[in-house]
Amino acid sequence: MSLVIDNAKFHEIIQEQIAKQKHDHTETKFNHKIYRTIIKKVKRKIRRQVVARKRDEQIQIEEDQRSKDPLYQAGLAQQEEIQKKKELEEEKEKKCQLWHERELLAKIQWEAKQKREQAAKIQQQQQAKTVHALSTKTSNLKIKSTRTSASKIQIEKEKPTAVIGQQLEDQPTHNPFASGIAGIERPKCSFFLKTGVCKYNERCSRFHDRPDVSNTILLLNMYSNFEMQYGLDDEYDADIGLEFEESERYQNFKEFYYDVLPEFEAFGHVVEFKVCSNFEIHLRGNVYVQFKTDDEAVRAFQRMNGRFYGGKMLQCEFVNITNWKNSICGM
Repeated sequence: MSLVIDNAKFHEIIQEQIAKQKHDHTETKFNHKIYRTIIKKVKRKIRRQVVARKRDEQIQIEEDQRSKDPLYQAGLAQQEEIQKKKELEEEKEKKCQLWHERELLAKIQWEAKQKREQAAKIQQQQQAKTVHALSTKTSNLKIKSTRTSASKIQIEKEKPTAVIGQQLEDQPTHNPFASGIAGIERPKCSFFLKTGVCKYNERCSRFHDRPDVSNTILLLNMYSNFEMQYGLDDEYDADIGLEFEESERYQNFKEFYYDVLPEFEAFGHVVEFKVCSNFEIHLRGNVYVQFKTDDEAVRAFQRMNGRFYGGKMLQCEFVNITNWKNSICGM
């Protein structure tokens, strides 16, 4: 391969290499053999540069030819079209998934609303039945009081005692259903706000604010141990707890904790996992699970509600526990 080299530039490179050789090898005496070696080295370097330059020029020429080739341009356009279709399909699939999630959330909210309306309807029917029974009883008393004028005096004498006895017999053994007055908003139940449950349930005179969806779910009476089971038989026996050691209670809770917690972690990030040890019927064995997002709680609600654990069917509810510190004493 013939090389065309600028003579001045070539000598300049040679002088630079000689100066570098003398600087790096001060102990070696510079001679003609070293000079020839430097010249060969410089020529090889220049030859490699020329070859590389020609190769780059050839590659550029081929690129220019391909860019002008219609088949090459059609292939590029086809690749861009395929990439765009792929991006559109991914975006469409993502939108479809988001739509399904919103539909599922809306369905859960609608079902919760239907349950509340049904409970309110049943409550109204029970109130109407109670009013009808009272009115019927009053009319019967009026009919009996007007049967004969002879017995009227005797009835008037015995009426106070009979009415008092009848009222005591007719009184229910539990609180009646809370009656709502149109236009007046009932105050919120402070105990329900703390724990998400109330021992009076629907008979409470205060308002229970039940959320449609929340990041916290409540599993009613899910946890149970031998002490709680015996306590159900006789809840007023204060000596039942003396039959069981603290280590047995702790071991039972550890087994429950490591058995249940991974199930909930499969639905998302669990922020709080609380188990209620209170012996009150409405709090006994309640399990509170707080997730990071509402969607995670909805997935857990769908999978766990109605599922059987420990021989009993689980009942899930959404609750709003804003302050766990205030709720601990009630749990």
